[in-house]
Amino acid sequence: VDWSGRVIRWTPEGQGALLAELGVIAESMAAWGADHLVVGTRKGLRVLRRSDGAVVAQGEDRADEIAVQGDRLAHSDGAGLTVRGLPGLEVLARVDLGGRATNAVCALPGGGWLVGTEGGVVARVDPDGEVGWRQHPHGRDKFEQGNPHANCCSVVAAPDGGWLASGATDHTVRV
Repeated sequence: VDWSGRVIRWTPEGQGALLAELGVIAESMAAWGADHLVVGTRKGLRVLRRSDGAVVAQGEDRADEIAVQGDRLAHSDGAGLTVRGLPGLEVLARVDLGGRATNAVCALPGGGWLVGTEGGVVARVDPDGEVGWRQHPHGRDKFEQGNPHANCCSVVAAPDGGWLASGATDHTVRV
C-alpha cells in the first residue's frame, strides 16, 4: 500500500498490478487469514479481500499503526490502543497507555501485542486489551531544551518470543 491508498499486488517476478484504490492516505497494512488484508489509514480501517480488492468492512477511527493476531486487530488511536474483532471491526477494548498516542505495535508470539508510544512507554498488551506490563525505557537519558525525545517509533518481537526490542527518537534501541 502506498501513501495515496493504492494497494498493489506484486508477483514473484516483480510485476505490480493495482488491486484497490482507497482514496485516502494509507499508513500501514497487515495480512489477515488466507484472503484478507487490513489497511490502516488516516480516515479509518479497511478490510479488503486479496482476491479482488473489495472492501468487506471499514471503520472510521484513524489507524496509523496496526497489527493482526488471530481474529483480533490492534491499532493506534489518539490516546493509546484499540483492539477490534475481525472481520467486522467491532471494538473489543480500548487501552489507555498514559494518554499518549501509539506509534508502534507488533503481534507477539502466543498472543497479544507489544506497543510503543509517543511518551517513550513500551507495554505488553494481552489479547483482551489488558496491560500486562508497562515500562518507560525511552527518553529519560537525553534531553534537549526540555524535549525528552521519548517517541518510541518501532517495536519488534522475535518469532519465538525470546526477545523484544524497541527503538525511539532518543537514539536508542532497547533489547
